[in-house]
Amino acid sequence: MKLHSKQYGYSLLEVLASIVILAIVSLLLFSIISNGKDQYNRQADKNQELTTISYKLKVFTQEIRKVKEVEYMNNGDSIRFMNAENPSAQKIIYDYDQSTKTLNKNNEPFLSNVESFVVTQSGLFVSDITIKIKHEKLRNPISTTISIRSSE
Repeated sequence: MKLHSKQYGYSLLEVLASIVILAIVSLLLFSIISNGKDQYNRQADKNQELTTISYKLKVFTQEIRKVKEVEYMNNGDSIRFMNAENPSAQKIIYDYDQSTKTLNKNNEPFLSNVESFVVTQSGLFVSDITIKIKHEKLRNPISTTISIRSSE
């Protein structure tokens, strides 16, 4: 009878070493994918917040552009708009609440995280409105100045 001196197959040590290497590579890949997903979600949230802020500032600007008269009440950073097309329509009132850092439209929250709301007057008329927004998801504050066109 002839004994085979060559053995085929893998030893237990080789199998365990390959499983450990596979586990390390899998862990690294999972970590990379997980971090990529987290970064994507943070970016998506930031982009959504920027889109919302941009939209609300656009609505605010469009409402100012449509009005016949902008009235500033210096008793709490309030401005009142009167619609040019329909003077009998309800006035639009924006109030800035410094304690909650909220810009309210007709006593309803419109824009939050408003760092400052500055109305600049030229004589009796409002000439500029500057709004600065700071949000925890955004690295830098967003600031915009809206110049009021004179109806004269």
